[in-house]
Amino acid sequence: MHNKILSAWRLITLLLFFSWPTMAYEKTPKIHMYHSPSAVQLEQAKLLFSWLMTQQSINKAKALASDLNWHWRDHKTFIALQDKQKLGWGEYRFSKKNHNAIALQAPHRYHDKHTGVIAKKLFTKGAVSSIALNSLPRYSNSEEKNNLADLARLPHSFHTAYARAFAATFPQGKLIQLHGFNGQKRVSTLAQQAHIILSTGSTSRSEYLLQLQTCQNKYGWKSVSYPHQVAELGATKNSIGILMRRLGHNGFTHIELNLPTRKELTTLNTKLTQFSDCLLGSLP
Repeated sequence: MHNKILSAWRLITLLLFFSWPTMAYEKTPKIHMYHSPSAVQLEQAKLLFSWLMTQQSINKAKALASDLNWHWRDHKTFIALQDKQKLGWGEYRFSKKNHNAIALQAPHRYHDKHTGVIAKKLFTKGAVSSIALNSLPRYSNSEEKNNLADLARLPHSFHTAYARAFAATFPQGKLIQLHGFNGQKRVSTLAQQAHIILSTGSTSRSEYLLQLQTCQNKYGWKSVSYPHQVAELGATKNSIGILMRRLGHNGFTHIELNLPTRKELTTLNTKLTQFSDCLLGSLP
């Protein structure tokens, strides 16, 4: 009798679990040791990413990915690279058909909840032609002292190789970086109340950023920009933004989303479509 009651309870628990509304989370890896790639590996990665962004020399790209110990997955509509040895080198997807000049990075997907899921959804929707995600938490240990696995701060990583490849392939393109912020931790009232905070990683505003902000406000988000409206979350120390400006590329756009906005982008297809439309519709 006891066993029957226990079995029935387990069945009810499973039914409740699978019927409960799901929120998109990504499981944090258990292995937390980041290993810095060598200069040679970074150059190889830049070449690999360039080929995949344009879908050229695919056989060579596959061989080079194998040399770099990437796990290559060839899907119907995209090619995915995964960090086979769990070194913290990231996860990437490249569209086979969509070669628009927008790429997206989510370098803190475990710390900034839902940003990795949002990136994948935008990629599937066709808003961006490739995405780059981190594969270890930003505060992971490293084989080098005081060198955390923060791909938005490290000056030499596979995310910087990705940015170099993008800048060379799409001189007029837009490299979007997606982050999450806690409004309760912000200083100014405007930042506390904002849904979205935009910046170029510098004190200047691009035409793309202005158009993006206008579009987001049109759809009901309270979108503000750094430094003209808020003096926070400007990403001025972001290694990707610094690199892009050093390369003479003006396409870096840093997007901070508060938690309610991230949640609705993972659960409401209408809001995801609006967000996607703004990314594409703001292109010159």
